[in-house]
Amino acid sequence: MPRIEYPAGSGGGGGGTPAAPPNSVQFNNGGAFGGSNLLIWNGSTLVFPTSQTGIASKTFADTGYAVAATVETVFWDCSGGNCASSLPTAIGAGGRTITVKRTDTSANTLTITAAAGNVEAGASYIVAGGGGRISVSFRSDNANWWIV
Repeated sequence: MPRIEYPAGSGGGGGGTPAAPPNSVQFNNGGAFGGSNLLIWNGSTLVFPTSQTGIASKTFADTGYAVAATVETVFWDCSGGNCASSLPTAIGAGGRTITVKRTDTSANTLTITAAAGNVEAGASYIVAGGGGRISVSFRSDNANWWIV
């Protein structure tokens, strides 16, 4: 991808009221301020805020967390103890994929169950601890959750 650089003083600049919260991306929207709080500048990097990207971050204190309908990825830190989480019902969710990612390397386990249907042909699936930061994706076939 080509890199685009703008020399100092080459932009139009201007004044007005920003169109999004502080640190959000601002842009020229047909001569007026445009903005999006879906991409934020944290001082060194552009990041997606977790509340708006289908991402949830959970710890041992959140054990028992039921994955919400808007969540696509769940990051789990189980360093505080064994954790448990439940996927939503697979029935009516055909084609939906949910990824579960361990962010710790502790020996604790993460047990995944489903609100309805099975997980990989069983009542639950255990994301074992003690290894690397394991990632598992589950996909609904409209009846059960399967590892893909």
